[in-house]
Amino acid sequence: MSEAITPTLFDDAVDAVINGDLEQLQHLLQTHPTLATAHSHATHQATLLHYVSANGIEADKQKTPPNIVTVAKILLEAGANPNQMSNIYGGGIGSTPLVGLVSSSHPADAGVMYELVMLFCEFGTPDGIANDSLPLRTAISFRQRDAIRALVDSGARTDHLVTASATGNLEQVKAIYSETPTPYHDSFGQTWTTAQTIHEHALAIGAMVGHLDILRFWVEQGVDIDAKASSSEDSALLEAIMGGYGEVVQYLLEQGADASELTYPTGNETLDKIIRPYVEK
Repeated sequence: MSEAITPTLFDDAVDAVINGDLEQLQHLLQTHPTLATAHSHATHQATLLHYVSANGIEADKQKTPPNIVTVAKILLEAGANPNQMSNIYGGGIGSTPLVGLVSSSHPADAGVMYELVMLFCEFGTPDGIANDSLPLRTAISFRQRDAIRALVDSGARTDHLVTASATGNLEQVKAIYSETPTPYHDSFGQTWTTAQTIHEHALAIGAMVGHLDILRFWVEQGVDIDAKASSSEDSALLEAIMGGYGEVVQYLLEQGADASELTYPTGNETLDKIIRPYVEK
C-alpha cells in the first residue's frame, strides 16, 4: 500500500522545488518516495513536476529558481513523469508537465526552456500522451521558439505543413506540399481545414520562427504574405518583427508586405533601420 502524502508534506516539497532547495528536496524524496508522482490536494492536482513547469498552479508559486534544471533532474530520476495528467486547465491530455512547460513564460524568461524541454523529453515522449504532437503545437501557439527547437531536437514529429514550417524543415515541407493537407489544430481550439488557410498559417508560423527559406517557398507557391488564416492571427510581417528577425522583415517588405499597421519605432534599432523607408513613404 502506497504512502498517503499529506497536504503539509506536499507543500514542503513544493517549497523546496520553487526555492531550489536541493538538500531538502532530496531528503523528502528519499524519506517519501511517492512524492515524485503524488498529486497536490488543491483542485488542480498538480505534481511536483508541474511546479517546475510553473504553469497552471498558484500564481505566487510560479517561480523558476536558477538551479531549476537540477531540481527537475532530481525529480525525474526519482520517478516523476513529464506526461502525467492533472486537472490543470481542465485536465486531459493538455494537463501534463511537458505541455505546461512549453507554454510557460517563467522558464522561458529565465533562459532555461531549451534545457528543461530536452530533459523532460529524455523521460517522456515529445509527442504527448496521445501521440498527436500536442507539445509541439502548444509551443507553436505560444511562440516558444526554444521549446520548438528542443522538441524537434528530441525527435518530435513534424509531419504536418504547419509543424514542418515552424521547425524550418524545408525538405519535409516540399515533400508533403503536394498532398491534401490534414486539418491543423492549435492549442487554443482553432482549426484550419482548407489548403489555403493551412498554407497561410504555415507562412505566418514560418515568419514567427524566422525561417526565411520557408517564407520564400510559400511566397513562390503564391501564398498571400498579408493573409491572416484566422481573425486572431498576426500577419507574417508582425510575427517577424516580434521575433526580431531583421532578414525576414526585410524580405517581407521587399515582397510588398503591408506596413501600414506597424507600430514605429519598434524599439529595436536594427529593425527600425529596415522599416523606416517603408513607413515614411
